Amino acid sequence: MESFDGLDYGSLAGELDFASYDSYPRWRAPDEERQAMLAAFNYDWMRSLKQRPFALMESTPSQVNWQPVCKLKKPGMHLLSSLQAVAHGADTVQYFQWRKSRGAAEKFHGAVVDHSVHEHTRTFRDAQAVGAALEKLADLRGTMPGAKVALLFDTQNRWALGDCQGPRDDLGYFDTALEHYRALKRQNVDVDVVDETRDLTGYRLVAAPMLYMLRLGAAERLTRFVEDGGTLVFTCYTGRVDEDDLCFLGGFPGPLREVLGIWVEETDGLYDSETNGIRMEDGAVYACSTMCDLIHPETARTLGRYTADFYAGDP
Repeated sequence: MESFDGLDYGSLAGELDFASYDSYPRWRAPDEERQAMLAAFNYDWMRSLKQRPFALMESTPSQVNWQPVCKLKKPGMHLLSSLQAVAHGADTVQYFQWRKSRGAAEKFHGAVVDHSVHEHTRTFRDAQAVGAALEKLADLRGTMPGAKVALLFDTQNRWALGDCQGPRDDLGYFDTALEHYRALKRQNVDVDVVDETRDLTGYRLVAAPMLYMLRLGAAERLTRFVEDGGTLVFTCYTGRVDEDDLCFLGGFPGPLREVLGIWVEETDGLYDSETNGIRMEDGAVYACSTMCDLIHPETARTLGRYTADFYAGDP
């Protein structure tokens, strides 16, 4: 299910024959671009669980009945949204539901066959168009995007961040991961969404936002990836605890301190209304929020410095 954090999908994937997914983006919402990115993120996550195509097990050809506002899909939108799933690795486009029930909670949930009980409806024709498109794309079945970029999104790290008790209540892990994903997709880059246990061989770039918890072997895999020529992107609040949620001793970011070439002494939490600035070497200034790591460079080169607060001028 969409961005669900109640189960660690990565731990289950090895025991399952295939991954399936229920997709219900809030199309026509005020933040529709974010909805498109969120849908793509989840598709790439499902595909990456087994590095095989997944099954789009549920989608609606029309509207749902449970969102705060249940919008109809405009003409052509069902085809577009279905092909988005296929483009990200879905081998099926299936529906909830085939036919609308007469009663109970989902009697007004979209379906291929409406209460009119015939095929002369706009929704039925939209479903037909998807079927015709899939017939033309039959040769794609079993294929996947050849991503050379991976985004580390780890459910157990998500759990640990949710219970770390500082320096803020809401650390925004999922939103931070989605922003990194959005930056890559805006450059038309194919992305695998993987957890910390994944072998990184074959990737050229790995983005690991807010990798607070380092599970067993993760630091070694990340270090080896860099030694083999890969580019690794980190953010603040990285390398704080091990897989038992115990803090690393000897300075943060723990076992990644050498590969990052920094020591993070403290982390400042910012209020929602508060920002700092980062002035880059070329003079450009960018706003930052949520948290600020107070950094001592060791072997790293400083590219940006804070513009405000008592740590203005620091890396």
